[in-house]
Amino acid sequence: MARDVKQLPSLHHVAVPAQPWLGLEAALAQGVPAARLAVVARQRQPRDRVARLLGSALLAAAARRHGLAFDPWSVQYPQGGPLYWPGGPVCSLSHSADHVVLLLGPEAPVGVDVESPGAVSAADLRLALPVSLREAVAAGTVDATDAWMQAEAALKAAGVGLSGLPDVVFASAGRARVRDLALVLRPVSLGGGAQCWCALGEAWAERPIQVVGHQVADLVRLLESAQPLRIPAP
Repeated sequence: MARDVKQLPSLHHVAVPAQPWLGLEAALAQGVPAARLAVVARQRQPRDRVARLLGSALLAAAARRHGLAFDPWSVQYPQGGPLYWPGGPVCSLSHSADHVVLLLGPEAPVGVDVESPGAVSAADLRLALPVSLREAVAAGTVDATDAWMQAEAALKAAGVGLSGLPDVVFASAGRARVRDLALVLRPVSLGGGAQCWCALGEAWAERPIQVVGHQVADLVRLLESAQPLRIPAP
C-alpha cells in the first residue's frame, strides 16, 4: 500500500500525442508484460497502441509519486476486468483517443472512465443506459458522453462489465448504486474542456481527488532511467 494514503484517491492523466513519433511505442513498451503487449498489438492505429502503452507508463509514474517500489512485470491486465497492481493501491485505468487516465484509491471500490468530448450521442445510447439517466439525456439536462462515462465508471467500480448496465441506478445527482454497492460519481477536469468521471465508495465522498498531469516525454524518461525496470521508492 502507498506510504501516505492521504494522497489518495489520486488521478493521473496524460494526453495521447496526435502524431506519435518514431520509436515511441518501443520506448513505452519497456517492461510491459507479454500478454499485455499482445493485446496492444491488436490495435491497428499507432495512436491506439500508444494510448494503451501510456496506461502502463502512468502506473510507473504513480508508483514514483506515491513512494512505491514498482515491478511492471507483476501487474496483471485480466481481459474484461480491472488491472491488478500487487502491493499497490486499488486502481482503475481508462483511455480514449485523446487521453489516458489512472485512478488510484486506498481501497475498493474505484472506477474511472474517459471519452473524447462528444464521442457519444443520445442516439448512440439507445437503450443501453438506465431509464433515469436516459431520460435526463433526452431532456438535455445531462450530456450523453458524460452519462456514458458515469455509467462506465460505476460499472468498473462494481467490478462488472457492460452486462451489468441494467443494475445501475442513478438515485440523484452524483450518486449511483450498482446492485448493493453505493457510489459517489465525480467529474475531474483534464484541461482543454476534456474531463473524465470517477466512481468511489461513499466513504471517500468528501476527500478531494488529487489530480496529477503528466507529459509523454517525462514518462519515457522515467522508463529509460529505470533499467532494469524496477521503479525504486524515493
